[in-house]
Amino acid sequence: MRLGRAHAPVVITGAPPDPQAEFDYRRRRYAITMGIRVVCLLIAAAAYRIIWLWPIFAAAAIVLPWVAVLLANDRLPQKSSRFQRYAGAAAPAIEPARGSAESSTGPGPTIDAAAEDPAENPAAEPNGSDR
Repeated sequence: MRLGRAHAPVVITGAPPDPQAEFDYRRRRYAITMGIRVVCLLIAAAAYRIIWLWPIFAAAAIVLPWVAVLLANDRLPQKSSRFQRYAGAAAPAIEPARGSAESSTGPGPTIDAAAEDPAENPAAEPNGSDR
């Protein structure tokens, strides 16, 4: 019987990765970048007679320490973790209460009858005796 899991465990916190592992990764990245700088410096020294080639490697050897420091001081990007949400049936929409502002177009009593124009609505003034 195997005790290991077939899938990745569920992440329940937003905790960052292990600081020591992140430091080791950043130190390794710095060392690789500085190693590339040494190679560029050696190629520039060996190709000093090729007038167009040595300035390219010399410029790379000058710029790479700055890039290495920037990469070493930069933290690792945060991993985006998408949580699985319950995808059950959609909840029914809540309908507005009767007589509220949202349901003024529906059936129900008119709250402000004085605001209506009697010429447009003859039912508001059946006998014309309000004047």
